[in-house]
Amino acid sequence: MEIKNHHKIDFRPDIEGIRAVAVLLILFNHSLVRGFNGGFVGVDIFFVISGYLITSIFIRDIRNGQHSTANFYRRRILRIFPALFAMLACTTALCFVFLVPSELATYAKSLLATVLFASNFAFYADTGYFTLAAATRPLLHTWSLAIEEQFYIFWPLLLMVFHRRGASSFNALLVGTVVLSLTLSIWMVATDMSAAFYLLPFRAWELALGGMLTMLPPPRDLPRWLRQLAGAAGIVAILACSYFYRELTIPFPGLAATIPCLGAAALVASGPDTLVGRLLSIPIARFFGRISYSLYLWHWPVIVFTRLALWPMHEGVVVAADIAISIALAWLSYRFIEQAGRKWLDRFSNQRIFAIAFGLILAGVVTGGVIIAQRGFPGRYPTDALKIAAVFDGDEQKTYRSGSCFVVEPGDRFDPAACLKQDATRPSLLLIGDSVAAHYWPGFARQTDSVNTLQATMAGCRPQISTRIKFACQAFFNDMLIGWTNKNRPDAVALAGNWQESDLPAVEATLSSLKDRGIKAIVIGPMPRYDTSLARLLFFLPQENRQAGAARHIDPGVWAVDAHMRETALSHGASYISPVQLLCKAHRCQVFAGSNIPLQFDDVHLTHQGSELLIERMMPQIRAALGQPSSTDSRQKTTSAAPEREY
Repeated sequence: MEIKNHHKIDFRPDIEGIRAVAVLLILFNHSLVRGFNGGFVGVDIFFVISGYLITSIFIRDIRNGQHSTANFYRRRILRIFPALFAMLACTTALCFVFLVPSELATYAKSLLATVLFASNFAFYADTGYFTLAAATRPLLHTWSLAIEEQFYIFWPLLLMVFHRRGASSFNALLVGTVVLSLTLSIWMVATDMSAAFYLLPFRAWELALGGMLTMLPPPRDLPRWLRQLAGAAGIVAILACSYFYRELTIPFPGLAATIPCLGAAALVASGPDTLVGRLLSIPIARFFGRISYSLYLWHWPVIVFTRLALWPMHEGVVVAADIAISIALAWLSYRFIEQAGRKWLDRFSNQRIFAIAFGLILAGVVTGGVIIAQRGFPGRYPTDALKIAAVFDGDEQKTYRSGSCFVVEPGDRFDPAACLKQDATRPSLLLIGDSVAAHYWPGFARQTDSVNTLQATMAGCRPQISTRIKFACQAFFNDMLIGWTNKNRPDAVALAGNWQESDLPAVEATLSSLKDRGIKAIVIGPMPRYDTSLARLLFFLPQENRQAGAARHIDPGVWAVDAHMRETALSHGASYISPVQLLCKAHRCQVFAGSNIPLQFDDVHLTHQGSELLIERMMPQIRAALGQPSSTDSRQKTTSAAPEREY
């Protein structure tokens, strides 16, 4: 039985517009433009479009007796390779300038994985709260290319096999892939969200959903009112996800990904002659659609190298420059690499094209292998800088007790037995907050003689009692700050976080609630914050200029937040501890926790040595808040244990 291709592969200007929406959402999300926190759903939109087009082309070629697996992969090479390998060459050269040796070696591993279209596996194997946030991975965005290419290894073969069995079997393949993969994705999001995000079995449904669109009647055969409704609903769903979704605080992909994917499917199914379809077909939308592949390839390296060059991403002019440079590079890439490369390669036979593709892959493998073998060429840098760079080789997240007492992903399970074990012989202090609270744990772990510190920390939200529970961490903090404290009555609760000015009303309400219930509160104020990794600053700055140079990169807003936080805490009867006062003088802060050991490894989080140093300085105030007598011996111990401050 012949499979009908309801959707002919005529030129669809609206699909170029849908591509434009997808890539601009991603660009604005990665550029930290306000209102696009969920712009990462643009990747899901691309998956749906790609699945639709590839499946439609397959059906067309089968119907015309023109299907060839070799020609299919020929087209993929012509489409993917020129711009991809140009980007890889430029990125590799810049990495020699901007990455420390261990980072360069890590980059080389991602280069190897990228040229072998397996970077999703590499990034999945090295995920975590801090690695996800790191701005040192210029090829992180290539995971989606790997997903697509892996999908296209088996998809044409499956389509061919099921096509031979007839239309019903073919359609069953499409529906079955969507149902099975989506079910696995929903399950895996709760088990291992990184696997659900990066690995093909849990993403295949998005591409197959695009393929399912070929089962529908062509848009012209559907009622006009239905198409208008579908187009409007599709664009609203996509934009709503872009505005409301948040990374790390919403389980994704899973069920959450169905909304943007169905939105993209609705746009494709509604056709080009609806109101939304006509808007998507205007010249500016089509322009961004045409350059979308190059824009996707180049925008992330631009953003990464901006951060590595120590330009602050929160400044509007830097964001605007990143966007403008990305668009300019994308146009140049589209015009002079994508199109020119495709035209040049198209002259050759399949055998010659596959040989060229193999040569490019081999060049990438050799380059990556040499960098790895040379450990990132550390001989380029002085010994003291290499000692600073050693912090990049560690895993500070483990010292925060991630996965149990520091909940990072939805699949992590908080362990009350290990994290909230009270001891009648010592006063109990509940340390609660986000990753900045968690970074105090290594220091508290060394103070077991005077205080029993309990830890309840979760990434992504500052600690507060919330009346509007939107995310899992808010429910977690409500349960801890109300239910657990009422039942277990700790001697004090220490609230810590990466505080912003906007947190003050919620902190005030939380302190009022604790005070009304007779629970003592200690507020630990904001940490010194930098516009890039402090360790990176110290590595690249000249030895004689590290202190002054780092001071120029401190977020000046932290002083106002510290003052307002202190006022709020004291007005509600809480104790207040100011890390910036313990670490800084005249807006110039201590940057080392020991000889060539950075105090902080990224823009705000302490190294474990920095945590031990800072908590030792905090202990006299903590003991006072807990009602313990201060001891001359403890003061002497604190003074002698801490290295001389470097301001």
